[in-house]
Amino acid sequence: MRQSLLRVLIAIIGIATSVALILVWSWQAEASRPNPPLPTAQWLVGSPPLQTILTLEVARSPREQTVGLAHRDHIGLTDGMAFPRAKPIPAAFWMRDMHFPLDLVFVGPAGRVLNVIHSAQPGSDDLQRATGPTSLVIEVPAGRAQLLGLVPGASIAPIRSGSGPASAAQRDRE
Repeated sequence: MRQSLLRVLIAIIGIATSVALILVWSWQAEASRPNPPLPTAQWLVGSPPLQTILTLEVARSPREQTVGLAHRDHIGLTDGMAFPRAKPIPAAFWMRDMHFPLDLVFVGPAGRVLNVIHSAQPGSDDLQRATGPTSLVIEVPAGRAQLLGLVPGASIAPIRSGSGPASAAQRDRE
């Protein structure tokens, strides 16, 4: 009887060890996957006459928003990523698996910058938090937020595709 229990226990330990090894292997494989660029969209930053168009990759899916810019070796000075939210929510970001510092720009539902974390350090698990509910978070290379005038209260709005005169005329016909 004792020998049977011992065999069952050894079998359970063997199975548990195998499952743990498979999970660790799959997690490492996921973490080492390349992180290809995502589709982009544009935002208008600032108020007239000092406005800038910012083109950013857009992380829409939960996986894209979890991975963000992680595992990339670098991004260009004018590159970055946007994390739009379906509904305004409190936001907190970490820099795990990042290889370079970023500025994190937290934007509220009114399209105004709530706060900016300058030069968030790569590899950190410390949470960088918004000061209120966010409808958008933007990551840009460290120092870029200041150059763009992204300070608390600054305006940022999506540029709708097809928002030119032709589409306005089309909307009038509809």
